Amino acid sequence: MTGTSPLVSLPSVSQPVPSPINVTFSSVNLRNVLQWFPGKGNHADETLYTVQYAIPKGIYWQKKKHCTEIVRTWCDLTSEMWAADEGYFAKVRAVERGVSSKWAFTPRRFDPKTETTLGPPLLSVEIENTSAIITIKGPMRYPSNNHTPALSMTTLYPEMIYNLSVHNTHLNHTVGINQVEVYMTTID
Repeated sequence: MTGTSPLVSLPSVSQPVPSPINVTFSSVNLRNVLQWFPGKGNHADETLYTVQYAIPKGIYWQKKKHCTEIVRTWCDLTSEMWAADEGYFAKVRAVERGVSSKWAFTPRRFDPKTETTLGPPLLSVEIENTSAIITIKGPMRYPSNNHTPALSMTTLYPEMIYNLSVHNTHLNHTVGINQVEVYMTTID
């Protein structure tokens, strides 16, 4: 019989799932987020990701409960990395149709305290007649949850200073000041 298909089908061989790529940390005000890109050939609508992290002096990898079999390509590890002076590693793998990729690792240890980007401070200006009170505050550490008290980054970085410049447009003159809280009188 020509042109007919056989009644017996051969078992399909599952293709390996591509591992995620470019696994890196980003951190602003100690909000520590692991990010990655799907591996080449991942099916975005079918791919889930699982994240684990470790402290170098720890013995084993730990699962991040809210980053197990997720569809997004990032995981907030702030709660797990509250000790800013520790170093951390992380890994992620893709899962498609029950088949897992190999783990993809961060290329090096991540040190939150030295690698975070400090966000801008809050700045308020009060003007009365010819005087101005300029107050600089923060930035604040990103809270890991709703129960974490607000904490100024200056408590972790006591050497932090701000360079403030005030420009008088009438005199075309700029004054530079190096203080956390600045009180100025007579800005003419």
